[in-house]
Amino acid sequence: MSAARVSCVAAALLFAWGCDVGDEAFGDFDDGTGGGGRVDMGAVDSGPIDDMGPGCEAGVGCGPVVPADRAARCALVAALAPGCVDRDGDCYVVSCPLEVPAELAAALADCDEGSPDRHPGARELCNDLDDDCDGATDEDFGAGPAALGAECTACGEGKWECSIADPTAAACSTAGGQSAGPPLDGGELCNGADDDCDGLVDEACALDRPAAARDAPVACGDGAALVVEAGALIRFEPLGDGTFTERLLHAGPVKWPACSLEASAWLEVTAAGSCETPADGPARCVGARLWIAPTDGDPRALTGLGELGPPRVAEGAVYWHAVVGASPRLHRAALSGGAPEPLYGDLALGDPSAPVGGWLAVRRWDGGSPSAMLVAADGGEQVLLRGGPGRPGPATLSGDWVVWAMGADDPTRTPALWAVPRDDPRGGFQPGRGGERPEHPSVDNNVVYYRDVVSATPHLKALNLETGVVEDLVARPRGTADWSQRAGHLAWLDAAGDLRLDLRPETP
Repeated sequence: MSAARVSCVAAALLFAWGCDVGDEAFGDFDDGTGGGGRVDMGAVDSGPIDDMGPGCEAGVGCGPVVPADRAARCALVAALAPGCVDRDGDCYVVSCPLEVPAELAAALADCDEGSPDRHPGARELCNDLDDDCDGATDEDFGAGPAALGAECTACGEGKWECSIADPTAAACSTAGGQSAGPPLDGGELCNGADDDCDGLVDEACALDRPAAARDAPVACGDGAALVVEAGALIRFEPLGDGTFTERLLHAGPVKWPACSLEASAWLEVTAAGSCETPADGPARCVGARLWIAPTDGDPRALTGLGELGPPRVAEGAVYWHAVVGASPRLHRAALSGGAPEPLYGDLALGDPSAPVGGWLAVRRWDGGSPSAMLVAADGGEQVLLRGGPGRPGPATLSGDWVVWAMGADDPTRTPALWAVPRDDPRGGFQPGRGGERPEHPSVDNNVVYYRDVVSATPHLKALNLETGVVEDLVARPRGTADWSQRAGHLAWLDAAGDLRLDLRPETP
């Protein structure tokens, strides 16, 4: 037997390797250190040429058969080249200090040295990864980028995706990322799609919408608004002729919606969940999940169930706090996609305002007592605005001012407005009329909108911070949280519970 033939066999190491007659080609399997030398395959040969495996004959080019058994494979790698690099312990390697035949190098090559579960011969899972190192991803499941258009409902709204609940299977989803949602059993779901292919959308989800069941109107700007009706979230968009389109965003139960011209955000609260505004911490809902919906896109869940605070939307992102242990932690997620990220993870920050010019107004909670702060929306600079007594309420922000109600959550005090110029954090003052009880202030440019409840007839009012002029705008808004403004546009519920939209309220 020639030396070339003999060097093709290493049966004692539980693998077989066939090659053509003649000198085999050696591949460079070097780690970049310049370590040299050629592995003498004959030195580890102790088996006959016939041991190359079923169907493999001498003189016919057969690839190396690497042992599936990990112990045998580890023995092979150790005997072949003791210096081979195997960081994750699966006995597939990324580099060796000696040259080994190219075919064997390819058979032992690991495509992920950070995971012992990803290597040649591993089980392929549906997880958007190449688990078996064959260059294909999720090839056994009909999912992934190559199959995003695959239909899985009778009328074609669905897509095959990797199952969130089971990495060994794909699932049919009517909306991206929702394959862990309700099963597609042929019925109609409340999801904005025609699931049963009868030409109707969400016909089983028609809402009984009495005025008394409306709450939480939110102005989005340019006349657009959100309102919760019978627990479901509706977005209204103006058509320019005094009429509006209506879009069901979520069948509910919904809490604390927020919006801009770009997107809507809200909390979905489970039946076992609850919401509260404690005196010693920020508002939160237990058993809640955060959702967002681009104005021209489909809703998607941003978080799993948790203890979450009201979201705020602006400048291409959504901001909220999540209570971890006993402390609120500020979070951010881009509207364009991507995972949520914590901001100022070492500080107990909550109650974020909508961002303006890359800044947020927040409250820092130390020992159950809040302080007002400005923080950069990218996680950088911090500016303390007000601490100590007075208990600043949740702040609102414009390009020129930060405004909040002092003592808003202190039953022993009469609330008062407090305004701080953005360019002079130490220059705060108390604007407005004496004898008022302002609630829920919201600032836009130089005008503060707020609800005054001191009289028998509560009013929405507008205060110009430069002139000091106060004007009554709306009489008898129904409740503290039953109004909102954005860019000077008002949305409110009147005393009868009807939704009102004022595109350009006159302000002083």
